[in-house]
Amino acid sequence: MTPTRLHLEREIVWTAINNGDLFVRYSRALSPKMFSDEICRKSIEAMHLLTSSGSPVSWENVTNTMSPGETFLPGLETSSCVDLGIAAKRLAEFYVFEHRQSLVDSLVTEDDAFAIIEAVNGASNEYAAILADNTRVPKSALATAYLDYCQANGQGGMLRVPTGFPTLDQKCHGGLKLGNMTFLGGGPGSGKTSFMLKIGMNAASRGFETAFIEGEMPVNEIFARLNGQFSNIPVDELEAGKHLEDAYKFCEQMKFLKYEVQFDFNRNVASLVAGIKAAINEGAKMILVDYLQVFVDKNGRAQDEFAKIKALSEAIRRLTLVNNVHILAASSLNRLEAGAQRLTLNSFYGGSQLGHDCYTAMILTDTENGMPDEKIRTVNCEIVKNRGGYTGSFAVRYNLPTQDMVEESGAGIVGAARDYNERNGDEPF
Repeated sequence: MTPTRLHLEREIVWTAINNGDLFVRYSRALSPKMFSDEICRKSIEAMHLLTSSGSPVSWENVTNTMSPGETFLPGLETSSCVDLGIAAKRLAEFYVFEHRQSLVDSLVTEDDAFAIIEAVNGASNEYAAILADNTRVPKSALATAYLDYCQANGQGGMLRVPTGFPTLDQKCHGGLKLGNMTFLGGGPGSGKTSFMLKIGMNAASRGFETAFIEGEMPVNEIFARLNGQFSNIPVDELEAGKHLEDAYKFCEQMKFLKYEVQFDFNRNVASLVAGIKAAINEGAKMILVDYLQVFVDKNGRAQDEFAKIKALSEAIRRLTLVNNVHILAASSLNRLEAGAQRLTLNSFYGGSQLGHDCYTAMILTDTENGMPDEKIRTVNCEIVKNRGGYTGSFAVRYNLPTQDMVEESGAGIVGAARDYNERNGDEPF
């Protein structure tokens, strides 16, 4: 056995015995057969025995499990700790290389072709199992993670991101679930961007690190909408510089709020995925994308475009699964479906398969119940898919001057409308 391998095996044992939870996480990949050094192999066997019996892995327990003649050697105790995931893969490489050479040597003198095929297939299956062991999580670790999940949920842990829209949060059992994706559909001017900006503001104000990725609107327009929602002041007045003091307060607040706004005008899939990964790396748990089709190449047939949108959807879905974040992406609607009496999951632009990737899907549609002079209009939010929750609809008051959006039953929009009317000499309604 090479000194390098011996050193690696001892580092693995040292790290595992001092980090019992980590050993449980990587126990499937750290099979005793992988270890060449006898004392290291006996140590790993003891840890597996403790884990299977439900006992914690510790120096004392491992020592008591081993026979008196199998106690630790002084040279086994190293002061360094390694990444068990990386170390397990490196140890598997040693094992595979060693047995590959042994297999080649045994086949040199073999005359039976079928015996050779059987030996090669057996080795292939073993190596495939080793690869799987380095990617799968043991059942015990999954069960422990589930208990931690339940405990965190019972203590109000950040497992769902509240949207600030009471009916939506109620139908989603408290908010948008981490590790999943939501699509928000709607035609032009239906309020998709403002709806997502408001959800982002609500999430950030509740302590969730939030990132908003914009690929369609200019920088100042997005900040003007955020300022309008924050200050309850018409966006056109803010852009005209009439309320610099309020703009200053908004900017000061944004400095401390965990709400990052990214502008991606490269408008391609690679750039979007890179932006999402950057947001995740910076700690974001809620990521909003405005909007999906902007980042897809539109050259070619509609079928090709649909395939690209579906591929992007699957890529985003994978990011939510791997990183335990929630991604809310706006989507345009299929032009043939937009005029339908009732919009469904199939109405999203990208084909019927697009809706299978998301956990929740919502569609915004305008209604005819506008307020005087159409300063405020009612938008219907239809929840057309909600895996594990409830579907249905609720009304949202869309304040066009301030771009604020709140549920119709809420009082916030009334205050915003009253402020607007009083500033412009109108009678409060």
